[in-house]
Amino acid sequence: MKTLVGACGLALIAIVTLLPSVDAASAAIANEDPIDALLHDYIGLYARDTLDSWRRLFHPAFIAAFTNDDGTTSSKTLDEFVARQRDFFATGRPIREELQDVKVEREGKLASARAAFTLHDGPAEKHGRLMMLLIRDRDRFLIQSLVFTYHLEPSQ
Repeated sequence: MKTLVGACGLALIAIVTLLPSVDAASAAIANEDPIDALLHDYIGLYARDTLDSWRRLFHPAFIAAFTNDDGTTSSKTLDEFVARQRDFFATGRPIREELQDVKVEREGKLASARAAFTLHDGPAEKHGRLMMLLIRDRDRFLIQSLVFTYHLEPSQ
């Protein structure tokens, strides 16, 4: 089981600390699996001051989809998704995300990642599940799509 924790541009996984930039983080873990590096950066760069670097982790045709409180679903393009994150960080509350129980499946240039997550929004915590589809573009993996929910069944 893997747990990734991120706050203010830092990522922790199994006591490894990464630098808050895509290039620096990638260089720091050059011998690490490229998907692990992507997941490190996904958590580590998820901060107000590093959203531009975080955005570079996503494929230009990225799409996010998520469930709503009323049972419907919504989707966002990359621009809409990043704008939503900027607005979220603009609240000034301390925000960070953790991934738990990360499972990765890889088939050549394609991969998927599934995880439980906890979103820390100031004093509040929200628990959910996410799935990512990843695709290798030249020399690195990118996040092509992300689906997530906070609306978990009682057994989850």
